[in-house]
Parts: sequence; structure tokens; C-alpha cells
Amino acid sequence: MKINAITNVLFAAQKRKNRNDLCQQPQKAISTNEYPIGDTVSFKGKIIPGINTARKFIDYGDIFKPEAYLVKENLHKAKSTLAKLMNANLSKTNLSKSVFQCANFTGANLTGTNFENSSLDGSKFVDVITDDTNFKTTYLVSSIFDGKFGVRTNLEKANIIRADFKNADMDNIILSGAIYDYLTEFPDGFNPQDKKMFLYKEKGFNFTEDMNLERMKLRYLTFEDANFREAGLKRADFKGCNFTNCNMRNTDMTRVYAKEATLDNCDLRSSELKQLNLNKAYLRNVDMGNCNLRGAILTWRNAQNVNLAGSTYDQYTLFNSGFNPEAHGMIYKESSLAYYGIK
Repeated sequence: MKINAITNVLFAAQKRKNRNDLCQQPQKAISTNEYPIGDTVSFKGKIIPGINTARKFIDYGDIFKPEAYLVKENLHKAKSTLAKLMNANLSKTNLSKSVFQCANFTGANLTGTNFENSSLDGSKFVDVITDDTNFKTTYLVSSIFDGKFGVRTNLEKANIIRADFKNADMDNIILSGAIYDYLTEFPDGFNPQDKKMFLYKEKGFNFTEDMNLERMKLRYLTFEDANFREAGLKRADFKGCNFTNCNMRNTDMTRVYAKEATLDNCDLRSSELKQLNLNKAYLRNVDMGNCNLRGAILTWRNAQNVNLAGSTYDQYTLFNSGFNPEAHGMIYKESSLAYYGIK
């Protein structure tokens, strides 16, 4: 067996394992009586712990029939695991910032559906209708796409690491700024660079001027010896990421979500860290000198050898109980609500 053939077999096995591990979770059925029966119902902000039937929408059995419409409904921030939405009509439905992990959308009508900034990891999209469907900045790790994408299907800045597109027709899809890795599968002859995508590498990731990571979902990734210097990372989601030996100097990390992240031997000097969220993070040998930390959440779980000298904070910056910012050389500056865009 040639080296490349062996590598491909190992990659394929790893992909299957990742997808199987992701979606092998216990289902919790919801009885018919828990939600009103009717043609449409809004789940705006509701937590749906596990949909294994469509009975909460309309009682047609164990799959979501075409007659059960959620057209133009608002499921903004709805949450579900292992949802069966086969043949569902979700046309023009607002599913932005929702969490539908390992959902099955086979045959669904997603015309004009808004998934922007949602988490759809491990989900299945087979023979779906996707004209004007918005997957922008969506988390699609280990998801499966099979069939023809409709016109103006937008996966701009989506996270498609380990996703499977090998049986998809990608002529009409927008993929600029989407991030993929060596385990992402594409159709034969497809070139990610032609779509202005960029490759994630665990070691040696190098930010370049043509990359735009703002608002991207990059959760639970490892960045070792990465160069983010002078990068634009506004409102990026780095929850649970591991940064080791990373250059992040003079970087704009305004409102970056880095809860439970690990920063080890990282240089963030002179960076814009306004409203940075480091709740429950682990820091060791981190230089955050001369940074703007106004409105930041610095309630880390553990910190060793962190330099904060010359960095500014305000009345909205949160610290752990007993932490003395002035003892660490930080400078207090009062902030108005207008500073945060609040009138």
C-alpha cells in the first residue's frame, strides 16, 4: 500500500470516528403534551433537550412531514440535539444563533432560512433546498452535505473542519473565508483556494492579510506556534481553544469569547482586548502588558506569571475576588456607556 493510500484510509477512519463520537448521544424524547399541537409554533430562546420525533410541532409520526410548516417562524437561539427534521419546510425561518447538534435535515426546504452564527456540528444535509440559505459564520464541524447547493447558498466564514462535501455540487456556494482542515472532504477537482478559503493547521498557523477571522466560531482548536500578530479577531469564538507559543501582539480581540481557553507562553502586548471574555481560562507565562482591558472578564480559573503592567481597566472590568489590579500595574480609566456603543 502506498503512503498516500494509507494516509487516506487513516483520515477516512478518523472522520468516521469523529462524526460517530459527536452524534452518539442519548436521546430524550419529548411527549406530545409538552408543547402545543398545531401547524406552527415558535421556540424562540427555548431549550429543546432532544427531538427524536416531530410531535411537538404536529403529530405526524417519527419524521417531520412536509405538511408540518415552520415557514417564517422564529427559532432564534433555539437548542436541540439529534433533531429529526427530514422533509421539513423551514423556508425563511430564523434559526440564527441556534444550536442544532447532529440534526438530520434530509430533504428539508431551507430556502431563505437563516442559520447565521449557529452551531450545527454533526448535522446532515442531504438533497436539501438551499436557495438563499444563510450559513454565514456557522459551526459545521463534521457535518455532511450531499446534493446540489442552490443559488446564493452562503457559507462565508463558516467552520467546516472535518465536514464531508465529497458528494456535493458546490458550483453555487459562497465559501470565502471559510476554514477547513486536512480532514475536510471535497469533490474531486475542487480547489478551496479558488473559493478564498483558508486552511487550519494545529501547528504553525499563520494569519495573513487576506484572512478575516472576525465573528468566526473556532471552538476547541489547538494553535501551537501560531502567528496572529495584528490580526482582526473581533467577536471570534475561541471557547476551549489551546494557544501555545503564540504571537498575538497588537491584535484586535474586541469581544472575543475565550471562555475555558488555555494560553501558555503567549504574547498579547499592546492588543485591543476590550470586553475579552477569559472566564474559567488557564493562563501561564502570558504577557498582556499595555493592553486595553476595559469591560473584559478576567475571572480566569488559574493564572501563573501573567504581566498586566500598563494595561487599562474600568468599572466594568471583572476580576476574581480579592484580585488587586493596581498591584499588577494596571491603570484605571472611567468609561461611559457611550464607549460601549450604548446610548
